[in-house]
Amino acid sequence: IEAGREGVARMLYAPDLAELTDPERHESFFRWVYLRQNCTLYVDETSAISSATDWPFHMMGCLARGRERNIETWLATQRPSRVPAFIFSESEHIYCFRLRMEYDADKVEAMTGISSEAARALPKRQFFYAPQEGEIVGPMTLDLAGASRKAA
Repeated sequence: IEAGREGVARMLYAPDLAELTDPERHESFFRWVYLRQNCTLYVDETSAISSATDWPFHMMGCLARGRERNIETWLATQRPSRVPAFIFSESEHIYCFRLRMEYDADKVEAMTGISSEAARALPKRQFFYAPQEGEIVGPMTLDLAGASRKAA
């Protein structure tokens, strides 16, 4: 645990291989976040802990009812075809970077309206933004160098 920006405590949980392959531990972790409340949760590779048909119960709780518990959830994946559809339906904001596999791009198109061809043709560091309500924006360019200059 360390102090983040504005003195807010931050905790990083990086499961080892045994934990990553244990669905009971996934459920236990998401239950802990759900019951703790007042969290920002970021999962780096969602397809490692869920599939299109199987996911931790409390992960869905964080997404579907998290707002009332002050839980902000960010999920990332390189394989959108392998994650549950409710992730898309519960998301207020979707950022789509280049997707090489046709089936991944097809799922994103079906869930967001971002063209499969456009998602597959994106250069590195470019992305589309699809809000839950409103028009798709992009492609835009991710500027990490500019972000670090502004943070300094």
